[in-house]
Amino acid sequence: MFCNVHPDMAGYLIVSPTPYFATTDKTGAYTIENVPDGEYTVTAWNEGAKNKSNPVKVAGSTAADFTLSK
Repeated sequence: MFCNVHPDMAGYLIVSPTPYFATTDKTGAYTIENVPDGEYTVTAWNEGAKNKSNPVKVAGSTAADFTLSK
């Protein structure tokens, strides 16, 4: 989405087909709550960077680590 008044202003809308998503805090950390145990693909998006997807197996508390680059 772009601003009709300010050409340098833009917003991004991401439609997620799942209730399991998160946004990062100021340090880049995030938590996705209440994900049932199982195998999933986690995809990270950031403006100006390529999407990064990693498989993750959730069993109890599981951590996934991503590094995004342009």
